[in-house]
Amino acid sequence: MFPVHRPLIRWNARFDTGHAQIDAQHRELVNLLNRFAADVENTGSDHTRLFTAFRDALARHFKDEEEALRQLGIAPELLEAHAVHHGLSLELLDSLGQQLAKDPKEHSSAVLAEISHCMLVDLLDEDRHCFVVRSTRPGEVASLPVEPVLQVFKRLVDLLNEHHEQIVRARDYYTTLLDDFPAPVCRTDGSGRFDWFNRTWLNLTGMDLPQAESQGWTLALHGEDREPFFSRWRICFDRRAPFVMDYRLLDARGQYRWIHHVGRPFFDEEGAESGGFLGYISVCFDVTERRQAEANLRVSAEVFEHAEEAIMITDGHGWIEAVNPAFVKTTGYGADEVIGQSANLLRSGLHDESFYHGLWQSLMDNGSWQGEVMNRHKSGEIFPYWLSISTIRNTEGEVIRMVGVLTEMSPLRTSHRGLLHLAHHDALTDLPNRLLFDARAQHSLERCSREGSRLAILFLDLDNFKPVNDRLGHHAGDELLRDVAGRLRAALREEDTVARFGGDEFVILVERVGSAEDAGQVASKLLELFPVAMDGNEQRVAVTASIGISLYPDHGQELEALVDAADKAMYRAKEQGRNCFHVYSACL
Repeated sequence: MFPVHRPLIRWNARFDTGHAQIDAQHRELVNLLNRFAADVENTGSDHTRLFTAFRDALARHFKDEEEALRQLGIAPELLEAHAVHHGLSLELLDSLGQQLAKDPKEHSSAVLAEISHCMLVDLLDEDRHCFVVRSTRPGEVASLPVEPVLQVFKRLVDLLNEHHEQIVRARDYYTTLLDDFPAPVCRTDGSGRFDWFNRTWLNLTGMDLPQAESQGWTLALHGEDREPFFSRWRICFDRRAPFVMDYRLLDARGQYRWIHHVGRPFFDEEGAESGGFLGYISVCFDVTERRQAEANLRVSAEVFEHAEEAIMITDGHGWIEAVNPAFVKTTGYGADEVIGQSANLLRSGLHDESFYHGLWQSLMDNGSWQGEVMNRHKSGEIFPYWLSISTIRNTEGEVIRMVGVLTEMSPLRTSHRGLLHLAHHDALTDLPNRLLFDARAQHSLERCSREGSRLAILFLDLDNFKPVNDRLGHHAGDELLRDVAGRLRAALREEDTVARFGGDEFVILVERVGSAEDAGQVASKLLELFPVAMDGNEQRVAVTASIGISLYPDHGQELEALVDAADKAMYRAKEQGRNCFHVYSACL
């Protein structure tokens, strides 16, 4: 946990007894005590291993110490008291060891206090006093008052416990602080083992601490990033060097997030030069959105460069900042000629100020404008363009950029006319289709209604057309239909309309007809175009036509009724022998 562990007892020369073996054992015991204290602060660790090592080392020390004191000639009664005290100390440690094994978290602090007391009282003061005094003033050791020393060191132990509580509180404070830190944080120990992750990190990955510890968290690394991560990590760890790495990490939802990992080594008070390396502290940043934004920018740049439409970007006041290659091709201006210039340089002079005022007002109110404009090419020629402009605003709502897209209208108009023609004409004969016929007929009916005039609808159906397809093939049938369409178009006035309704059916709109007799004359003229013959496969097939006639307003007020009446009259003509016409009557 945090903060960084510091030695509970730092060795110094005042602890030396002058006896090499005893001093070496004291150093070993102090080192084990400090390691155990650091391990206690890591609440997730198993402390029994270090405790057992300390107890075994203490037992060896007691045995060697008693032999050393015997050789120094310590009074037998004091030597015996020493041995009894050693035995009681070991019994106490054994009892504490049993409690620690049952619940390390519950008893670790109490155990630490007891063995700290043991170190300070039994080893670092009493032992030192015995050996130092014995070597300088023979006989004084036997009369050494131990109780005052114990009282002093009891106070020292109390202070040590208070200090330990302060450390625990500080640890809890910094742990809480880092747990609540908005960015993922993790730590490694001096061996490179990942031993702590904050709550933010665990929430991001959906792991718990035991899963993430050591190298467990690396299972969430993207397969393509695992080897590069470990390779870079090993190099930096061996050098005790800071590192920065980007990799993909599987989050709790099963999606990979891009992580920017910043690691810094940390050392004890002696610093890096003394080799006091304690591990790494790392802060991780989720940069998925940033990377996505960068990718989007790259895509936008590609679109900008390769778009077929001319694109111009200006600042909020209309000064040109960037143009794409299509703009150069469309307008004739090079990028270096227009960047820094006003977009007004494209104006043709054909639009008045009110036009541009309305355009600007739409941009300010709605954030966009589109419409047809006449712009001037660098050559001086004026061309129609479809212009779409959008604004880009900052967080304060101010317009900081405008993006204009120019599309040439000349090709569009040609294409549009072609599409309109296809939509309103029969693909085989190029005659008007039902849609165009209805529009023209409706317009004529409205005029007749205003003027009080007549018009006629002639419904023409080919006789004997099916054998053409059956005997000569559909290509022959198509050719015959095109031939009939051409003959009908040539025989009618320009103001009249002939349309193909489908199959072998043609409908003719005859304007300004005075009577049924006038309409009959038109029908007779059309029948003179037949028969039309087709040859193929050593056969000849001839077709004629049957025509039905209806008049406005005699036979109906609406177009649908007039066409239906003409259709019925056409079938009566077929019943009368074909190759003739019949005028609609109510009896039909």
